Amino acid sequence: MSPAQHANKSKSAIIPGRAGFWKSLLGPFLCRAPTVDSVETRTHALSVIVSQENPQVRFEQDGARLTAIEITREQRSPVIAVLQRTLFALGIVVSSYQARAKSARLVERIVIERTDGGSIDGALSIATQAAILPIALSTLGAGPASRG
Repeated sequence: MSPAQHANKSKSAIIPGRAGFWKSLLGPFLCRAPTVDSVETRTHALSVIVSQENPQVRFEQDGARLTAIEITREQRSPVIAVLQRTLFALGIVVSSYQARAKSARLVERIVIERTDGGSIDGALSIATQAAILPIALSTLGAGPASRG
């Protein structure tokens, strides 16, 4: 006896007496499990809609003093390695670094300070922002400072 015939025989044994009555009443709730030979396979293509936003750079300031940078990019490669060398050349060090993944984007928060303990304001603040922007907005994940 084939598995399909066995399934039909065992299913009809479940419905006693008035088969038509019970079948009409319980029909939607009775299901026949497919056999190994008759299983249908379907491929499910999962798609995720990812925003096509540009990189975002936000400078955090305490008055005129630059204190932190937050960079949000679609690429999962962090920019901290290139950025740290550039900042160090300006006399600025990274005092705190956080990275977190948000869906398909990477958010990096970098708290900075001067190597001598002074504040990053005025011309140094403008120079720092000007140095950070090309690196953070680079679509290749490597800014001008990494090119040699």
